[in-house]
Amino acid sequence: MVCTAQSGLSLISYAEDKLIDLADKIKNRASTIESDADLLNFVNNAPLPVYALVRNAVAMGMEEPVIDDLKLTLAYAYSYHIFSDLYRNVQNIMIKAEEAKSTASGDDIERSAALSANPMGSTPKCNLKAFVVIDSQIISLRDRLEEIKRNSKSSYQDLLVETTLLNENIKRMNENQQTKRSIHLASD
Repeated sequence: MVCTAQSGLSLISYAEDKLIDLADKIKNRASTIESDADLLNFVNNAPLPVYALVRNAVAMGMEEPVIDDLKLTLAYAYSYHIFSDLYRNVQNIMIKAEEAKSTASGDDIERSAALSANPMGSTPKCNLKAFVVIDSQIISLRDRLEEIKRNSKSSYQDLLVETTLLNENIKRMNENQQTKRSIHLASD
């Protein structure tokens, strides 16, 4: 998964560019996605079956509205995963900080503070005074990330329902079109 493309594109622009490239490869049968490692990586790692979705859209000539829908859904999916990872990392920092504080005695904390004031003394393994200063900030960050993660997940799930319905409609239209072709060919 990519937070932003190396050129600094947003997640929406990144997803849109990849989906357009994929649609072009599907239209141009002489060119395969296997020849494009970056596009193949995108298809294989996308949180949605983008190849099938774009292939059905191309078959119906509806790639533009599908790409418009998918780019936002993918951006929210990536956003959710980014915030989930960040939240998990902040949780791990909090656990490590609590472990360091819980294994230190009061003497260690006082010694750490005294050594900070007197740099000529031996350096402690960990300056526990720093934890006191940032504890509330880390907790606030964790709580804010949890809220953002929850909101991005909710938005992603809502968009996923819309994307699923759109894909089902396109598949149904494609099947109807194929049935009509079969009936037309049988009558000739």
